[in-house]
Amino acid sequence: MSLKVKLFIFMTALFILFSLTVWSYSKHVLEQINEKWAERFIKKQILFDKNRTLLPLVHELEIIKEMAKEPALLAMAHRDKDPLLHTNGIAVLEAYRLKFQSQSYFAAFTKSENYYFNDAKNSYAGKQFQYKLSSSQKNDAWFYDVLSDNQAYRINVDTDEFLGTTYIWINYDLKENGELLGIVGTGLDFTRFVRESVGIEQEGVRNFFINRHLDVQLERDTHLKYDENLKTNAGGHKKITEFFTRAEDKDAIRDAILYLRAHPDDIRTFWVEYEGSKKLLGMSFLQEVEWFNLTLIDEKELEIAKDFSIFPILCLLFLVILIFVAGALHFLIIAPLEKLKSSMQRVEKGNYEVDLAPLGSAEIEALSQEFIKMIAYIRTNNVALEEKIQERTKGLMQSEAKLNTILDSVDAFIYIKDVQYRYAYANKRACEHLGMSPEKIIGQNDELFFNAKTT
Repeated sequence: MSLKVKLFIFMTALFILFSLTVWSYSKHVLEQINEKWAERFIKKQILFDKNRTLLPLVHELEIIKEMAKEPALLAMAHRDKDPLLHTNGIAVLEAYRLKFQSQSYFAAFTKSENYYFNDAKNSYAGKQFQYKLSSSQKNDAWFYDVLSDNQAYRINVDTDEFLGTTYIWINYDLKENGELLGIVGTGLDFTRFVRESVGIEQEGVRNFFINRHLDVQLERDTHLKYDENLKTNAGGHKKITEFFTRAEDKDAIRDAILYLRAHPDDIRTFWVEYEGSKKLLGMSFLQEVEWFNLTLIDEKELEIAKDFSIFPILCLLFLVILIFVAGALHFLIIAPLEKLKSSMQRVEKGNYEVDLAPLGSAEIEALSQEFIKMIAYIRTNNVALEEKIQERTKGLMQSEAKLNTILDSVDAFIYIKDVQYRYAYANKRACEHLGMSPEKIIGQNDELFFNAKTT
């Protein structure tokens, strides 16, 4: 197998090995790039979701806080049966109603257990008092739950069956000198709020907002919260864990809730299986409203390098390098060796007149110089040998001439025959006897000179 073939096989094997290595490494690198990009992207997405959800709620909450400080409203909470206090308190509520986004409010007092409400159409003008709350009524359970919750405010999604409306309710404690006088607040139209916040369509992105009890408060598809066949708690909300089948995903969400309550400024991200595909889940804590934001993004949407791979580029670059290396090897090694081989073949055939200049570089050049020295040595030896042969040939010719002179002077028939009985030599006396010159006798046999009987 020639050196050229061996080098070709070696480079082919090297290219295959390099391609496999690059393919494996590039795949690993791209996965890391995509994961890092995904984490950064989802963190920005979560902040975006958090802000677009919180801003309207926080705005409403600030108005409620301001309203809860009004002296007339506090006085009404103490004695809402007093006509003057009642009138002044209703006037305050009506004034603030126009400040709310939904232009609606509600107020419920602990002493009288009266519930007041008015909407954007001012449908209850002059009759804001709606009904008397009762702890024995299921529909009024929210009021007593809020009173016992020991929180300044609570935000939740619920349907008021008495009013027949679904709102995002903001419940705020009405207090004076530490005494809890009641609950005041407003409601945001659920459909409109969802459309303007989590309802913004983003391909491959899905949002959930849950409370610490894992109840889904907001989600893009509004049907999911109020499916009568899936009422898993008193509020009729689906649990976020119903959307995930793997136990480890549910545990990860619970652990994230505990962590985020202790670290409200952090964001947790982890991979989950949702609707049969891998998705990145990011969670943050909306401390202002006691909700948790869950943002799910499809793995394919996070592949920043999905349509680009460094594999073919690196392979092509390496192939170009191999071609360049092959050309360099041919110029520096293969071609000089082939010329040297050709010269050796000519010497092998006896042509010692090869005029060879140094070939290649480094070891190849040194080898060609040694070959040139060898040729020079052979030439010198050939000249010396030819001189010796000429000298010996001249000596032999002189000796042969002397011997011929001696044999020709002898008066006897002297001749020499080869193995085929042909004359190889005949002296002068033999030539005279045979009647021919030596040149004509040499190579002949006796049949030319004698008859068959004599021979």
